[in-house]
Amino acid sequence: GRSVAALPKFCFWISDLLKPENKGQLLYIIGGPIDDNVESKLTSESLIDDLLEYQGASDKRVLVFGQKAVSSIAAESGEIKQKRGSRNKSNRNKKRQGNNNSNKKAKGSWAKKDNSTPKQRGYDDFKRFEVNS
Repeated sequence: GRSVAALPKFCFWISDLLKPENKGQLLYIIGGPIDDNVESKLTSESLIDDLLEYQGASDKRVLVFGQKAVSSIAAESGEIKQKRGSRNKSNRNKKRQGNNNSNKKAKGSWAKKDNSTPKQRGYDDFKRFEVNS
């Protein structure tokens, strides 16, 4: 398979998932070279061949990083967390209180079909004929 992302970006994505109290670690499978600053933060490195005790199984290796190393790599990645949600919660509450339009239907809601007008079929003299067999 292919890698999800470059190691620093991946560390940024998952850094909040590793909790210090649980001694979380990241196992990252990689086939190519890594930067020296990332390599200096490794807890351990093993070839997949050595783990499986079978030579020729893979040319990849497993890198193990602790929670602090992942956080450090994530901080150095240059990635920025996206801001989500409302900036000002008081404005959101005012909108909720001020909108008491109970008669207004939600966008996309279902309504009962109006059958009082005839269907427009594109011609006025449409007649349905039944065939007796």
